[in-house]
Amino acid sequence: MVVTTNHCHARWPVARVVALICVCLTALPAFAADETDGSGALPINLTIKDESVANVMTMLSEAAGINIVVGQDVTGRIAGVNLRGVTLEEALRAIALSAGLNWYKQDMGYIVTSKPLPADALKPVEQDDGKTYRGFFGGVLAGVLVGLVEILAWSSFGLTALPHQTILSVTLFATGALLGDLAKSFLKRRLGKERGESWFLADQYDLVIGSFLLILLVYPEWLFENITLPIAVWIVVMTPLLHRAVNIIGYYIGVKEVPW
Repeated sequence: MVVTTNHCHARWPVARVVALICVCLTALPAFAADETDGSGALPINLTIKDESVANVMTMLSEAAGINIVVGQDVTGRIAGVNLRGVTLEEALRAIALSAGLNWYKQDMGYIVTSKPLPADALKPVEQDDGKTYRGFFGGVLAGVLVGLVEILAWSSFGLTALPHQTILSVTLFATGALLGDLAKSFLKRRLGKERGESWFLADQYDLVIGSFLLILLVYPEWLFENITLPIAVWIVVMTPLLHRAVNIIGYYIGVKEVPW
């Protein structure tokens, strides 16, 4: 039995690599779904020609799914608006600036006015790294669920080409993947890179580096038992390809702002 298992491991390293990386990459869509502006709205695309400011704000409110109240004092027209992939507050800032208006946030949404801002006006939410607790724990849960499917397949159907995962290993892989992504985002801000800006190599390997570092610290016996040199090489080769595929899928189904 031992010989057969080793033979499968040697014969099907790609299957093992894909299974390992998928536990990490499955976290991407759930995590990326929270990469929105501070108001929680998805990126906005809006094209308008020669409309009143009030109508423009109504269209913006409908596109974002968030309340925008326009004061009776607001008049005038906008000659043209062509916004692509912007946040709600970026759109409000651009339109209000072009029309000479002010805007501020209230608990129920946003107020647009030509008057000075009241003393109790809430400051606009600054764009952050796009990471939330909901995204983090949702991503970890998604990775763990994929790992549990692997465990079930390994034990129920004898798919020994898959890595012999445990509850601890899949939890560490999923958590480490998200921690790696958080660390990369932190470094991007320190280096002055914008959220969503492509960062070659770091974008491709942050999840894998984070997951393997965490499992090395907490569960090294699993790592050394299951990850041989050929498998490590395959991980380096396959990760960018699988990472790209998952991100493109996330982009086209609307949970990622950019396809990388």
